[in-house]
Amino acid sequence: MLEPSIGNHVKLAIKLIMMAGLTMVIGGYIDAWWHVHIGRDDFWIPPHLVIYSSFVTIVTLFPYLFFRGNLGREKWGVVVGILMMLTAPPIDNWWHETHPPEVGLDLMSPPHIYFALGGAITGISIISSVAKKARNDYELRKYLFVYILAGYLMSMQAIGLLDPSDPTMIGYLGSALFPGVPVGFYVFTKKIFNSSYVTILALSEGIAKTLLEGNLLYLPSIVASGLFIAQFKNLKNSNSWFLIYGGVMGIILGSYLLFSISSLSFETIAFRYIIGVVTAASIGSLANYESKVFVKIFRW
Repeated sequence: MLEPSIGNHVKLAIKLIMMAGLTMVIGGYIDAWWHVHIGRDDFWIPPHLVIYSSFVTIVTLFPYLFFRGNLGREKWGVVVGILMMLTAPPIDNWWHETHPPEVGLDLMSPPHIYFALGGAITGISIISSVAKKARNDYELRKYLFVYILAGYLMSMQAIGLLDPSDPTMIGYLGSALFPGVPVGFYVFTKKIFNSSYVTILALSEGIAKTLLEGNLLYLPSIVASGLFIAQFKNLKNSNSWFLIYGGVMGIILGSYLLFSISSLSFETIAFRYIIGVVTAASIGSLANYESKVFVKIFRW
């Protein structure tokens, strides 16, 4: 059951906001594909409608939670994030009218980064507040995972712009983050939720990334890494074990680099592989620590 001060209407509003956060990110994936393959001839393109209708849902429901939901001080973080996202569309429209079309890394334009940063602030603030209310409510905890899934998909979409096959330093950054970020989410989700949720993360991102970027190698590497961590019924709490877990997942996730031999030298592939494994191992250990902090703060 929810805390006594939380009513069914508040609970419903939280659920709808969680779902709207996910549909907003899905719209972002569609928008990225649309920009690259079709262009952006009008503000009212379908992916924008998905993004902004989801955003309107959040903005419409949040005032009710602000006054009736007993969200705590995190609600002010939500206000800041929403204000950033509200001011982003006109800036983005001006940007498109005065700058070349956004393709590849240029999708990380200032308006897009500004909007994404606002979304991140909103998301983290909502997660922190809702987590407290989901302590004793398993159903609400499922919806909290929906929001975490949205954050994971958004993070991986941003990393996709840092092409690991890029010969510049951007490629090295992509080689580090591509295996590292999933490891962090998988370990944290495994510790806070359970194995089935880890599998959902991996399948969702594997399918989404494969469809968006057209690289079939993403699907087996992402799904295999998720299944690797999901198969363990009880993860040991020692950080040294999570260095090992993260390192193994880094090896699995980085395997797609082996198919970039045609565009990168073997030495470059090997070096980037090492960077990815070390990063994944480190983030795996960090995620284990963060999960302990989460449990302690929210008393899960």
